Amino acid sequence: YFYPLSPISTARVGVWGGPGLATLTNCSHVTIRDVTVSGADDTAITILGGENNTVGGCVLKNSVGGIQIKGGHRNRVIGNDIYDISGTHISSSGESTESLQYATQLGRMIATNNLIANNHITNVFFGGKVKWGVGSSGMGDRYRNNLLHDSPSQLIIPGGPLSLWDHNEVFNTGYAEGDGGMMYDGACLTKGWGLQVRHNFFHHSLDVPGLTIRGGIYFDDHFNAASNVSSNVLYKAAGLSFLINGGAGNNVTHNLVIKGGQGVSNRATDDVVTPLKLYDNGTLHRGDKGDYIWNTEQQIGAKDYADLFSSVLAKRFSTFAALLSVNSTSAGWASAMATDFRYNTFLNNSMGNVCFEVEAAGTGAHEWLCTNASSDAALEHGMAHGLPASKYIKWDGSKEGQWSWFPGASKLEFVNRDLNVDTGAAGLLCDGYRRTIPNKSVYRPWVMQYFSGHDVIPHGGYTPEAAGFLSGLRSGQALVNNFSMPCPKVLPKLNCVGIWLDWGECESDGMKIMRYTIEQDAVSGGEPCPFLDGYEQKVACTV
Repeated sequence: YFYPLSPISTARVGVWGGPGLATLTNCSHVTIRDVTVSGADDTAITILGGENNTVGGCVLKNSVGGIQIKGGHRNRVIGNDIYDISGTHISSSGESTESLQYATQLGRMIATNNLIANNHITNVFFGGKVKWGVGSSGMGDRYRNNLLHDSPSQLIIPGGPLSLWDHNEVFNTGYAEGDGGMMYDGACLTKGWGLQVRHNFFHHSLDVPGLTIRGGIYFDDHFNAASNVSSNVLYKAAGLSFLINGGAGNNVTHNLVIKGGQGVSNRATDDVVTPLKLYDNGTLHRGDKGDYIWNTEQQIGAKDYADLFSSVLAKRFSTFAALLSVNSTSAGWASAMATDFRYNTFLNNSMGNVCFEVEAAGTGAHEWLCTNASSDAALEHGMAHGLPASKYIKWDGSKEGQWSWFPGASKLEFVNRDLNVDTGAAGLLCDGYRRTIPNKSVYRPWVMQYFSGHDVIPHGGYTPEAAGFLSGLRSGQALVNNFSMPCPKVLPKLNCVGIWLDWGECESDGMKIMRYTIEQDAVSGGEPCPFLDGYEQKVACTV
């Protein structure tokens, strides 16, 4: 049945009716480049296992799925435009040989080192029908310099462990939901170990009037333990810019948070230990979300609780074993132990900079205690009266920023070498695969102007007009049709630049694993880096 019954001369109808383009099964060194796929009633391109395959410079649109990587190593998805996908734009997951269970049998963790970089993910024709944009459940995938925007719900599930998310730009999301996040994951004690979220730019994701307040980067339901969330810039990135809802060992440091509601929010920890015995005796259903320890045993392949302490996670991350060894609500994995919120910079956040949710004495109600630019007296008072998080969370060393530190702020540019932030390096780049990129110097001020005068946390209740304003930007259509510029046919010569990142904690032998991470690829004959991206090296813990 078709509706409307009478013709509409300006309308277009998109139909999914054909198979995907290709499935590469255990292939290696295959390249799919500069292909357009439209109307697939399946995932357009699938990579199952194999190594060093590349999907680059393609346009995938009006299909059920974009690109799927399942298993394999060093596969690359680079410089693609992926629009109007009804399901997942890009997903990456490990096979059995990339799982924690296999790693436990092998005695070491093996990273996939699949690279998903410089892809444009949005809606042009649909006008907002995405559920998930990109999601990773592999071990060691890297998502770099992608641009994701114009989605009614949350767009990124970071997955892990050992995953890297860096230099991505995300905006104009969540305009039809409450309680979600621009980046969201939760209810897992294993995914966060080795997770790096660095140098990303999250902006303009305003809360919907009348719906539950949202998070920018949101780790929910005792998500443990993001190893390194640093040097990110969050501007009007949801009411609770960093939202940590339970969980231990999360490190959120050296970030810049501007014009949010609360900068870093740590919600009070509920009693998640006492119900564990109800799962053991069958009162509650085995394997449900709250059955944390049993789920962790299954994910790692442990025979029992004691076996977790000899797992690869416990070997590579000593904090994992330390948290599990204190199995209580007030300490250990069910608390905020080993959490670090230090050295963040805040600017014009309306509700506070670092906030803790606590139970008001004798009332059963919950309240927020927050730092702010002028006084930390309220938080200090709460700490003096037994705020549980005070023993476990480091939150000192943060500061209130000044607009003068960011000369380009009026154009949505935030660059400060002392703070190690640079929004110019986030988002799409001309890379040899892309023919065009949206012009950052044009579309970013345009987005900023559209939301000017609107607070990230709206006043008043839900109205169709207010909700319609949030969804009315149509940034996908504008960036593709109006704000794009051609990439040069010959790119300027650039040398490769790489850095070493901690990819583990100090182990029993006094050594730790570090990851070589390429920040700038060699271009047009530039000098290559001495190591491949993802190369691992063990060094003394003092390095």
